Order: sequence, then structure tokens, then C-alpha cells
Amino acid sequence: LVRAAQLPVISNGLLLGGVFTMLYGVGWIVATDRGEIWAIHGDRLIRIATDSAVRESVNDLAPYHHLFPRRGGGLWVALDSGLGELTGGRIERLTVRPPVEGRVTAIAQADERTLWVASRSGVSRLVREPDGAWSRVSPPLGLEEGLAIRSMLHDSRGSLWLGTNGDG
Repeated sequence: LVRAAQLPVISNGLLLGGVFTMLYGVGWIVATDRGEIWAIHGDRLIRIATDSAVRESVNDLAPYHHLFPRRGGGLWVALDSGLGELTGGRIERLTVRPPVEGRVTAIAQADERTLWVASRSGVSRLVREPDGAWSRVSPPLGLEEGLAIRSMLHDSRGSLWLGTNGDG
């Protein structure tokens, strides 16, 4: 193990090293399937390279709340209101009909055309339509009132797993 005192510190408050990495002031951090590391730092979305440098900074639709890796590269981004998709260095707001109610707290990608999204109002399935917009359906899941969904996983068998603030 390497002690923190042995790790390089760069000027913007990021502390990075080869054995472990600490990011100061970061609210969320993810790695894409292409090995890119992205983080929310203040009101910016930043991409961090393995040589400890911030390579990209985006704040098109800030503030950002959560990040979720997108299959095939890029990110799904939870915005103040709705969702965005990071591709090509820009965040594009998703058109969802009807709109997602409340701030998104978790996203699970089933396939290229289907997302599962959790918000304060429950769980919704989004399907990408031919025009590029997303249609939203909220199936009745029988979740107890006030249960917050913190994480989701869509597994290879098609099951949707929900991580909550309650007893499951």
C-alpha cells in the first residue's frame, strides 16, 4: 500500500495515485466500459486521465446529481430536471414523454433502446422511439410509500434489482 503522503497532488484538489485514488470535492465518480473515469466536481463534469490530469470539463446543463455508465461508452447523467446523455463531449437532454417526475436517483440500462429510471416518484421504464424521444411507462411495483431507490441493476437474465433505503 502507498501512504497518502506519497501520492501526487494536483492543483485543482484531486489526489491521485497508482494504488488508490482520492478525489476531494467529488459528489459522484464512475468508470465507463471504455475505462474513462468521470466525476462530478462542483458544478462541472470532469474526465480524469490516469496521469492525474483533468482532460475534459463539461457544464452544459449543470448542476449534475448522478452519473451512470452507458453501454458502448458515454454516460447517462441525472440533471436537476430530467436526464442527459454524454456523447462526444457534450450533454444532450433526453426528451421523455411524459417527463420523469422528480430528480433521478438511479439508472439501469437494459439494452440500447431501454432504460430503467428511479426517481422520488418511483420506477419507470423508458423506451427510445424511432424519432429519438423516449416514452415512459411506470409499471405498478407495489413499493411501500416513501421508499427511496438508491441503485438499480438490470442483469443478464432480464431481472431488475433495486437497492433502497429501507429493508429491501
